[in-house]
Amino acid sequence: MTLERDAIPARVSELLDRRPVRWGEMACDFDGRDRTLEVFDADAHEQRDLLRRLRPVRSQLDETAGGPLVIVFHTRAESRRLYADVVDGWYRKVLAELVAQWIDERADTDPPVDVGDIEPLRLRGAA
Repeated sequence: MTLERDAIPARVSELLDRRPVRWGEMACDFDGRDRTLEVFDADAHEQRDLLRRLRPVRSQLDETAGGPLVIVFHTRAESRRLYADVVDGWYRKVLAELVAQWIDERADTDPPVDVGDIEPLRLRGAA
């Protein structure tokens, strides 16, 4: 599977339970700044496991990025405090994609519902 550089954040997010991920937007300058990914909603006790999940595809990610990725984690508290707009925007985008997938699913995979199978709603004491 060929991966484009622009698709790296989405691929990493997919591997990390759809956490928000973006290319780094840091004000400082360091070697690898152009290959830095920011991962949000990742508390300290989770970060080592998250890095392990990336291990099987890390060489492909590094090659596509043009060198070794630098991954910066932001805890849930700091994500909400400092990057609420980024996190909220990411989750709105993911939710919209999931709804679009759900709408496009074939309806014939579930047993069809016949109108006669639905009991009428009757309210007691309704005037």
